[in-house]
Amino acid sequence: MLGPVQYKMWFVVLSAMIADVLLTMYGLQLGLTEVNPVAVRAMELFGYAGLGLLKTVAIGIGLLCWFLTPPQYAPVVPVGLAAPSIVAVCINTALVLYVM
Repeated sequence: MLGPVQYKMWFVVLSAMIADVLLTMYGLQLGLTEVNPVAVRAMELFGYAGLGLLKTVAIGIGLLCWFLTPPQYAPVVPVGLAAPSIVAVCINTALVLYVM
């Protein structure tokens, strides 16, 4: 059973990943380039949906790890998922503001 804190943590994961995808798409439209080779390949194959697919796979793997992790350590999983996306959102925001 999820406690209120874990609900909030997973909300942060989803929010950060959605913001990362949206800011990446916007930045690409402004002329910025994607530097993650996995994301580049995903977009070559599936367009912008590839970004969503990557995030969906990451969340799926995270949920699997979360279910397999002992309860006292399980909160580490959403933190580990959210942290890189939060960093990416900060970087993307700065780059978008710079080129605007």
